[in-house]
Amino acid sequence: MRDPLAVIFALGAAMLYGAGNALEHRVVADTGGDGHLQVGLLRRLVRSPLWVLGMFGDVGAYGLQAAALALGTLLFVQPLLVCGLLVALPLNARWTHRRIRPREWLAAAVLCASLATFLIEAAPSGGKSQASFGAWLHVGGAVAALAVAAVVVSALTRGHVRAALLGFAAGALFGLTAALTKTFVNQIQHGVPYTASHWEVYALAILSITGILFTQHGFQAASLSASLPALEASEPVIAAIVGVALLHEHLNGRTPFDNIAIGLSIVALLASVITLASIAGKDAANASPAAEPETRTYNRRNRTLAVDGHDRYRPRHHPTLRRRSRSKT
Repeated sequence: MRDPLAVIFALGAAMLYGAGNALEHRVVADTGGDGHLQVGLLRRLVRSPLWVLGMFGDVGAYGLQAAALALGTLLFVQPLLVCGLLVALPLNARWTHRRIRPREWLAAAVLCASLATFLIEAAPSGGKSQASFGAWLHVGGAVAALAVAAVVVSALTRGHVRAALLGFAAGALFGLTAALTKTFVNQIQHGVPYTASHWEVYALAILSITGILFTQHGFQAASLSASLPALEASEPVIAAIVGVALLHEHLNGRTPFDNIAIGLSIVALLASVITLASIAGKDAANASPAAEPETRTYNRRNRTLAVDGHDRYRPRHHPTLRRRSRSKT
């Protein structure tokens, strides 16, 4: 199903997700902690207006994502959401006062080209909005088990490995919530009482909150360049797997050339997503005031004070200057 409105809603969601995540990354990079799972982290984050603004962006993005999933398949909508990285890239570049490098332009171009190739050659279609409870137990249970295993292993590790594992766990849960969202928008058309009588809406709420918790702790555990790529790459992959295995969506490659093009586009898409997410994570950390403390070095020979390696000014009342002037008298 390739409804033009599904494209518009999905791209709108991607833009809001990109802007919201960029705001959240800046705040979480400043939050102290050791990266262990603590519910108290969310209490600290909600005190930041910038983080709350980012969450409002995520809420609006989720609404547009739900609207897109009401019109299109998971295989069609979820890949479009990675375009949010194209929004986060210029925002982070502006906040870190730098220009977008050629490598980043190349990664962005590869992302657009591979995404277009996938959507055109694969032409995702088919599928349904609901699945039986038994099917959810098999497919959803397997994905949830992977997420739990990643979290358990993350508790035994540190730094970048822990951040990547938590990012993967969050991405896996968000992939599941995408499928649950598609079911939810179908059920809500029958009214609130009908929706409330089904378990999917409660599972959606629990997995969404848990995914947010994993995401923020992954961002806190180490540099965002470790957790963000795992999150951004795992979410569309898990959503696609759930869409095929659970909701019976399918790709429409008709010839061997189509299948090769689909495979190469998926590899290129994931590579560009990981590259852009790594850059976005580093930029978010650099944009944080607490990420890189200002270093000051006094050059006695030139009598200048260098800030972060750049000569800024010549202080009149520097202690070294006062000592040297006194020795001359």
